Amino acid sequence: MAMAALLPIAILSCVLLVSAAREQRERLYLAADGTVLALMNAVDGELKSTMGVIDALAASPRLARGDIERFREEALQLLARRPSWLNIVLSDRDHQLMNARVPVAEPLPPLASPASLDEVFRAGRPRIGRVMFAPAVDTYAFAVQTPYRQDGRVKYVLTAVVRPESLLELLELRAIAKQGVISILDSEHNVVARSLNHESWVGKSASAQLRSLLEPGTERGRGITKTLEGVPVYTVYRRSRYSGWSVAMGAPTSTVDAPMRNAYLLFGGAVAFSIVLGLAAALLVGRTIVRPMRELEQQALLLGSGQVPGMPQTRLPEVRRIAVALGAAHDARETAFRREHEARVSAEQASRAKDEFLAMLGHELRNPLAAITNASQLIEKKRATLDPEANSAVGIIGRQTKHLARLTDDLLDAGRVILGKISLSRAPLDLASVVRSSLEGLRGAGSLDRHRVDVELGSAWVHGDATRLDQIVSNLVTNAIKYTPPGGSVRIRTHLEAPWAVLTVADTGIGLEPELLPRVFDLFVQGERALDRSQGGLGIGLTLVRRLAELHGGTADATSAGTGRGAVFTVRLPASAAPPLALESPGPEVSQRRLHIALIEDNEDARMSLRMLLELEGHRVSEAADGIAGVELIASTPGIDIAFVDIGLPGMSGYAAAQGIRAARGKSIRLVAMSGYGADQDVERGERAGFDAYIVKPAALERVQQELALLSGNR
Repeated sequence: MAMAALLPIAILSCVLLVSAAREQRERLYLAADGTVLALMNAVDGELKSTMGVIDALAASPRLARGDIERFREEALQLLARRPSWLNIVLSDRDHQLMNARVPVAEPLPPLASPASLDEVFRAGRPRIGRVMFAPAVDTYAFAVQTPYRQDGRVKYVLTAVVRPESLLELLELRAIAKQGVISILDSEHNVVARSLNHESWVGKSASAQLRSLLEPGTERGRGITKTLEGVPVYTVYRRSRYSGWSVAMGAPTSTVDAPMRNAYLLFGGAVAFSIVLGLAAALLVGRTIVRPMRELEQQALLLGSGQVPGMPQTRLPEVRRIAVALGAAHDARETAFRREHEARVSAEQASRAKDEFLAMLGHELRNPLAAITNASQLIEKKRATLDPEANSAVGIIGRQTKHLARLTDDLLDAGRVILGKISLSRAPLDLASVVRSSLEGLRGAGSLDRHRVDVELGSAWVHGDATRLDQIVSNLVTNAIKYTPPGGSVRIRTHLEAPWAVLTVADTGIGLEPELLPRVFDLFVQGERALDRSQGGLGIGLTLVRRLAELHGGTADATSAGTGRGAVFTVRLPASAAPPLALESPGPEVSQRRLHIALIEDNEDARMSLRMLLELEGHRVSEAADGIAGVELIASTPGIDIAFVDIGLPGMSGYAAAQGIRAARGKSIRLVAMSGYGADQDVERGERAGFDAYIVKPAALERVQQELALLSGNR
């Protein structure tokens, strides 16, 4: 409250102080500018006086007659009257003709500054030179040069060499603050005369900051620079139109700003003192509030720990109302905790029930699917003996069985992916090969027969799981076909787009509505469907695509120009280097040796249909309908090579049966689990129980043949 009361006054005072500081600096600049202007005029007057004297000497009749010796005597007389002049020199374009300091009989030195001399000859007008070191007299000097004309042209140049100290008297007339400085600078910004440390800096370049201020070439200016001693100063300068020289005056910033700095400190101290007084008053007034508020704080802490808060000892109605509210909050909190606990227990029970239901659903669906799949494959082997209508029915059974199996796998995979329960078996893979293999499977199933499929597969290597990448490809292609009318086209492309390996599936189908586009990868979300649901599906495939891509460290996105204009689905996966040698994976081999096989399966239809398939291949098959009978069968029949064991057996589970078989036969028999339970933990449990392989129902005949081929000696 004290700070809030003082804040407007403090802001106003700050504004006034800043304004006063600006006005003070402006007055300083104006005063300094007047001083610099007067000094610049004095410097110009001195230079003009020197130029007038040298012009008068150039008008000597002796020079006109060419009497150089008598002209030298006249120059010496002038030097005697001008102690600040070091020398007088007469020159033509190439040589000195007269040097007042050198007797006539002695040889004359070369030209000291041919460039400046040449400029006077070319321009034909007087010139004030820059300050330079003169070795002949071992000091710095500047030249005042005037042309001598004869017959309308410049014949000679007469030069007066002047000491820079001749201008120091002008500086001594100006009052300068301590550490302040006035400098007279030539046209190239070199020090001619300086009020501070003149002997050390004459002939040297001005400070970098001052040179930057002078560089634009304006007649006047001001700013903050540093002196050659490194002291920050407020600087004002003037440049002469007559000579091109400049006069700069600098006043130390510390000296100028000291009064305002003191004012700032005084103001800050006054504000701080006022705040302290305000705080003291606030403490005195607040003591009647602080104690009950601290008691209220303790009651709030009790509320946080679940205890009932009490009433503080106070007459303040506001505090008492808060205490009552805390009591009501405690009651509401207890009620909310109880409801939350009940809801959490209910949710956990529902989650467990859901997991158990999904596992049971997979098992219960896969068991009949296994029997149907085996039966359709059995009939498939005898299609040559069937009439056309029966052949067509067999094809329908096979296709719809595969479709139902895929829907079951997608449903269960979606749950495992969302919960993060899928692990990847990674290996170097060419994404183009994965797409090619997936398309072959879809063509074999007739899924691509009614559409034009354009393929452009560029090599793009990734480190991924072949099975899961095949799921991504098949789901994207199936989705494109599903929503593209017959006769439409689907374009599939793979390429590298560093650092990604990119898969795109584009179609000319019904497209995506703008409101559907952000949700197209969400679970169970689908586009507009006809009442007959001719497209089929559960709205799971695209969810699997995105989740599997993310498990690989990639992304999945969709774009569409709108309804009826097709859609483009893009999957990006981290690219990897191709292995040194990529070998084609051999396809499944069929066992060439007749084997003795044991089937331990409680589902009679599945067991019978698989037995008939294996017997058609020439194998000998023994059966058991439960785990106990299966262990006894294998223990009492030494010639059995391989056993396919269901997991969900009555009496003894498949896991226990595997342990019993291993106890009886050791490693002399190959054990393969066949189950509707396909989660990763089920497979791991099977490995621990002693199974050599794990097949999820319904098992394709090719997968069974792979296991048989491992015993045939072909691998």
